[in-house]
Order: sequence, then structure tokens, then C-alpha cells
Amino acid sequence: MQFILAHLPADYFSVQADAQKHPIGRRDLEAALQNLYGVRSSYVHTLKPLTKEFIHFASHRETWEDDGKLTFTFQGLFRLVQAVIIEFVRKAPKIEHEPCNYEWDNPNLIRLRVAPQYWVFDPSGFEAQSSRRYLQGLVELLDECLVEYPNRKLHGLSHIIDKGLSIQPQMNEAQNVPFLALWWLSNVYLGHDPARRTHTSKEVEMLNKPSVDSLITQALLGSDSEWKPAIHQLQLDRYYKQRYKSSGIRVPANVEACMALTLAERHRKAGHISSAHGALTSAVENFPHLIQLRTLAADFDPSTPIAWLSIIYPGITMQRATLECIGL
Repeated sequence: MQFILAHLPADYFSVQADAQKHPIGRRDLEAALQNLYGVRSSYVHTLKPLTKEFIHFASHRETWEDDGKLTFTFQGLFRLVQAVIIEFVRKAPKIEHEPCNYEWDNPNLIRLRVAPQYWVFDPSGFEAQSSRRYLQGLVELLDECLVEYPNRKLHGLSHIIDKGLSIQPQMNEAQNVPFLALWWLSNVYLGHDPARRTHTSKEVEMLNKPSVDSLITQALLGSDSEWKPAIHQLQLDRYYKQRYKSSGIRVPANVEACMALTLAERHRKAGHISSAHGALTSAVENFPHLIQLRTLAADFDPSTPIAWLSIIYPGITMQRATLECIGL
């Protein structure tokens, strides 16, 4: 109400009123404003209809006495709102020149996410803050290679690992764990450089500590750190809560399915057979593109370990797929 009164044009009740057949006066305007919000709230929130008299007789007048209260007609409200908006714009600070990046208004331009194969091998972009982004890029490429195995290979990440080791003292634990995971996955799938040191026992302990990054790493390694099922479920829930956040990590659906099957395997090893079958049933519903999961759930044998990597990536014929690209 104060905003409207502060932005009424000076000539609202004179020059602008001359064009109206039944213009409103200042006293009536202030009275109608007092009632306007209540009428609006009743109309919108409690579905109280406007009276038939208001609809039929409040034509070109700017006010109408409805149910004993002075209120605006649509005509009066329209003129008031129009005048206030124009006055607000007129009083607003004027900017003679404002920089505008109009390039992206071009209808022929679109934004595309750069595929990881075009940047994950470049150490210039690897920093403490980007270690998780590089881990995600590597996981995406590993997924593609495992799907197409053995017809697709990857170059090594020696330059990335060397860069990571050089800035490792600057990393906190949340930044270090993704780097350690990237380094470990690189050693397993792309080969270990004998000239480079291996993970220390403290680094291995940090990598095995429950976290989303460790969860993803274990799923792609096909290994088990002996987490309890409840801990695995907690980290899996954390993954899904953060995967669409800017600071989070999101992996391909196949890797997510590996994480789901790992949970089922943990339940199976712990003797929680009904929970294991429930985890398999959930995986079937969450990953309908993986038809093999339906067979796995239907023919579930509690005495048979769930080898999730070979189930999700049936093309793998070795215990550990070698994805290293030698030469060009």
C-alpha cells in the first residue's frame, strides 16, 4: 500500500483523470486500497466469489461498494497498476550503457558439455578444487571402455597423476580422496608407472574410509572393503542426494548399477538374504536398461557371489580388463 502511494504520478487525479468517465479521488483511493488485499485474499485463498452485482454493474467506474466495502473495479485497478508501474520505471536510476553479452542470444548457438576425452588428459586444468571433476571424467571414460571392451582403449594419465602429486600437500581430505581414487583406478586399468611411488598405507586407509568417492571406486574395481551394509546404504543415499549439485559427482548409470549390486552382495555376505533380494529388486526397477538384472533377481542364489562387474559389463573376459592404449 505504501509502495503504491509513493509511486502515484503527480497528475493521477488531474490530467490522467480527465480521460476517465468516473475517476477516483484520493480519499476513495486510499480507502479502496485498505480493502483491496482482503478482497484479493478471500477471492484467491478461500474461493469467495465476487458478488453478482459487482460483475454486472461495476463497468467503467473505478470503484464499487461491494458487500459494504469500497473496492476497486477491474477498470480502476488496471489504471492504478499501469500508472504505478510506469512511475516506478520513470523514477528508477538510468543507466546510459550496460554491458550485455548478447552472443548467446543468437538462436543458432547452443551450449554443449565437453566430453571428458578432450580435457581429462590435460594437466593444466587439474587443481585441488577440480580433482573430483577429473575423477568423474575418468569414470565416464572407463564406463565407455568397459562397455566396448576390448575394442576401446585409453591413454595413461601420467601427467595428471604427477600434477596431483605435486599439489597434494595443498589438498584437504575432500579433495585428496578423489585424486587418490583417480590414481588407483589409473593404476588398475591403465598400468602403474614403476618409477612412481605407490599409495602409502595412510592414503589407502583414507581411500577405504566410507565416502561417495570410495564407493564409486570400489564399484569399478569389483573389490570389497568390508563395509557393513548400513554404511554402504548411507553412502549410496549420499551419492544420490549430491549427484546434481555443482560440488557433487555424477557417474554413468552402469556404475550406479554396480554400486547397487555391491550393496546386494554386502547383504548376501552378511546373511541378510531378504535384504539382498530387496536390493536386487530395487536395482531392476532403477536400471531397466540392464535386462540382465531381471534374470539375476529372478534366479537369485544366496550361495553364489554377485560379481557385479561381469554382470554389468558382460564383455569383460578377464579378471581385470586392461584398457591401456599403447602408442598412437
